[in-house]
Amino acid sequence: MNKIFTEESNVKAELDKVKIKLSRLVKSQDSNRVEDRVIKRINGWGVQFKYPYYRIFKKINGKVKWFYIGKKFSNELSLCKIEKFFKDTENNISNN
Repeated sequence: MNKIFTEESNVKAELDKVKIKLSRLVKSQDSNRVEDRVIKRINGWGVQFKYPYYRIFKKINGKVKWFYIGKKFSNELSLCKIEKFFKDTENNISNN
């Protein structure tokens, strides 16, 4: 009888370990899915995820320009930063 209780407790402990491993795997798969939903390009600019931040980048006149977006990707913020960059570039050209 005692042997059965010992074996049962060992099986329960092993089951708990497997459940913990499974929950970790599910969490890591969910985080990968979120990254996959983000688009790769926006208005000719590349989107890059380097844990834990997103940024957009593009090669202009032989130099790579990039802008920090944040921990969560936002199309609106990306478009706003691209638009601001081109407005500033136009202002610099007209002032020279």
